[in-house]
Amino acid sequence: MMATDLFAPKTHKEWICDANKAVELKLVRSTDSLPPGPEATKQNPSWGSSEEENARTFHPEFTYPIYGDDEQIFGYKNLTIRLHYAAASLHTYLGLSYSSRIEDRPTSSTLDGAKSQDVLQPLVEKLPKGYCEKYADFMEKVKVAEVKFTPLGTKIHEYRKGDDADTVFEVYTASFGTPGFKEFHHRMEIFLLFFIEAASYIDDGDEGWEIITIFERRKMAGRPDALTFVGYCTIYPFYFHPFRRRMRISQFLILPPFQKNGHGSELYSLLYRQFLSRKDVEDFTVEDPNDSFQEMRDKLDVQHLLAKGAFRGMKAPISREDLEAARKEHKLWKTQLHRCCEMVLLRNLDKQNAEDYRAYRLFVKARLYIKNEEVLESMDRAERNQKLQETFKSVEEGYRATLKKIS
Repeated sequence: MMATDLFAPKTHKEWICDANKAVELKLVRSTDSLPPGPEATKQNPSWGSSEEENARTFHPEFTYPIYGDDEQIFGYKNLTIRLHYAAASLHTYLGLSYSSRIEDRPTSSTLDGAKSQDVLQPLVEKLPKGYCEKYADFMEKVKVAEVKFTPLGTKIHEYRKGDDADTVFEVYTASFGTPGFKEFHHRMEIFLLFFIEAASYIDDGDEGWEIITIFERRKMAGRPDALTFVGYCTIYPFYFHPFRRRMRISQFLILPPFQKNGHGSELYSLLYRQFLSRKDVEDFTVEDPNDSFQEMRDKLDVQHLLAKGAFRGMKAPISREDLEAARKEHKLWKTQLHRCCEMVLLRNLDKQNAEDYRAYRLFVKARLYIKNEEVLESMDRAERNQKLQETFKSVEEGYRATLKKIS
């Protein structure tokens, strides 16, 4: 039971904060402005900062793993919980500020006995040891990291965005056997809880995990390059009989300051190219993709198939043998391959050709029936046919939306 349940009757609504808004995440550089420190917790939590600095300040999408399902905090006004990170090394500061706290108010019949939540301890339980409680100590670590920190692991790729010749994005691969990486991973893994629903930490005792990280490297006049952590993904190999592997993308995260700029597509495309080049990889899949990831995945996989001429000149239905041959060639998980095949066929389909469209419709419905057989078998024939048609139209609409994004 949360403190909001114990101490927050309707008359106390003014003391309830939205935890997602109260938690402030920031990727910090040594030139950034300073917030109020712990010794100034009752100050107003605002301070001046540049536009570029503001771009590195963001908030979680989820805080229920920390503060409960209601994602609320009781007992403060103007609460800010600062979880700040050195931009590259992710050394961490944790502190808070607020304008007033409920137990500091004059006693009254409506507020007697009400106490504010301990907002730091739930975060402490999720953080590795060694975080800073004093901002001055934290900034010293930021300064040292800007000179000494280098991304851990092996650099496998780099790319640029736009015409900025001073900025490059570097991609590294590491495992938990890479010296120093386990500690770095402990600092970054809490981002999963904030941005991936139902996420959980992976076992850092298993060196089978491959972790891919992205860093922005920006040239700075008269100073070391400015490195900033962009995001990461984790990959795990599963045995595939007799001597091959099925790769699973488990966690995939680009931090909010870098979202909507194509970094997710760059990373996914890189992984796909690597899987294709590896003789030991049978195919790859994704663990519980959310809607936005699935949209990106569909677009990139269909683009790949089109570029390789997959299913060119073919019409529905596609035989099992042809689908299996395509799976082996393009290394897509069979369900994803089948869906992408349907999109390629739809792109090339003349909908005015009633016979071809009917064959395509039946081809898609056959997969939908198998996927939902248990539910559909509980319906009578008329209801089953209606439900299949409704589902098909919904799928077709989604496919067309994806195809519009493909040039």
